[in-house]
Amino acid sequence: MEKLSRNNGSISIIVIVTVLVLTVILVSVLFVTLSQEKGQVQSNLKIKEIYEKDVNRVDEIYNEIVSYMEEQNALKENTQSEDETSE
Repeated sequence: MEKLSRNNGSISIIVIVTVLVLTVILVSVLFVTLSQEKGQVQSNLKIKEIYEKDVNRVDEIYNEIVSYMEEQNALKENTQSEDETSE
């Protein structure tokens, strides 16, 4: 029994050190998670800005794309008709 009572102090130190190590690990994980979340929020804001940038010009951009596609189709048809006439 005397041996056990002399080891109480060392067991307490081991328990305290273990709890402190676990606390440090948990706090580290918390800080890493918060840092990643902050970076993700900033990234989401940038993406939102980029996508909202041309929202006011949607009709204009659509018309530009449609006219470009019509031009490409017309060029394609002209090239095909020239190929057919040359045969």
